[in-house]
Amino acid sequence: VLFLLHPLYGWVGVAGCVLLGLLGWLADATTRGALAGASAESARVSAQLAGRLRQRDLVEGLGLLPAIVGRWHLRYLRAMGRLDAAQLHVRTLQGIARFATLLFQGGMAAIGAWLVIDQRAAPGSIIAAAMIAGMATAPVARLVATWRDWAFARLAWSRLRRLVADMPPERAQGAAASAAAGLCAQDLTVAPPGRAAPLVRDLSLRLGPGEA
Repeated sequence: VLFLLHPLYGWVGVAGCVLLGLLGWLADATTRGALAGASAESARVSAQLAGRLRQRDLVEGLGLLPAIVGRWHLRYLRAMGRLDAAQLHVRTLQGIARFATLLFQGGMAAIGAWLVIDQRAAPGSIIAAAMIAGMATAPVARLVATWRDWAFARLAWSRLRRLVADMPPERAQGAAASAAAGLCAQDLTVAPPGRAAPLVRDLSLRLGPGEA
């Protein structure tokens, strides 16, 4: 539609979309490694804390909880610092993209005024071109603004693919010939330590295959 108003409107619109797309590509290319490293470091630090807290009673009994949390906190702050540095770079490029959008809209109005003065376009084309150009560049600007979400989604997808690829294939376990079909329990009693009354007393049940 911009080309129908005047070819110059159309080419300026194409240039604006290309400029915003290049800024998005630049944000991805310059922060991809830093963002991936910071995300991996954050996940590794969180996994280390979870591993140390599996034996929570032992950790608390030995008085090691403050030391473990303090060491984790320092590592977590370093990981977040790397992530913040990458995001600061992205926010800078997003600010440049917003400025480029404003510059693009101003340039469209200036070109329209020049075309009207030169009697090569109607005065109403300035307003129409500005509105249509805004709609044309909005999807590209939105992609640049939400680049961080796309980057995190791509990192999560790559981690998920590696996890699935590293999982060993399942082996079919055949039932023993002498085993009864289904699940059988007879006189089952469950009493946790430190509790006088059992949670389960003399439970007997039989579940056939496919039953729950």
